[in-house]
Amino acid sequence: MKNITGIGGFFFRSKDPKALKGWYINVLGVDVQEMVWQQQAGPTVFEPFKQDTDYFKADKQWMLNFRVSDLKQLIAELQEKGIEVETRDEWNTMPEIGAFARVHDPEGNPIELWEPAKQS
Repeated sequence: MKNITGIGGFFFRSKDPKALKGWYINVLGVDVQEMVWQQQAGPTVFEPFKQDTDYFKADKQWMLNFRVSDLKQLIAELQEKGIEVETRDEWNTMPEIGAFARVHDPEGNPIELWEPAKQS
């Protein structure tokens, strides 16, 4: 059975859904129209992590990952908006995968920013 064609939605709890959705739209540029985001086609990593992973904070059950086209430019734009952006050398040890950075939304949810490596 291979009827699954991609992720159809991402649903999560929020203390203030309207404000948090506005943050994703205004700060990260997620172009949501009538609850739907028409995104570009591309790879999506689907990977459960061990319960004791230190890749993201232990009190969080998930981490959202966004594909981006120009990570350095996005980092600069986020920093101009006062958003703290975390980078670590160990996240970027495999250039064939791409480059990574991380931010947190106003409710502390981790968001990984991933610029996939250019395919030759």
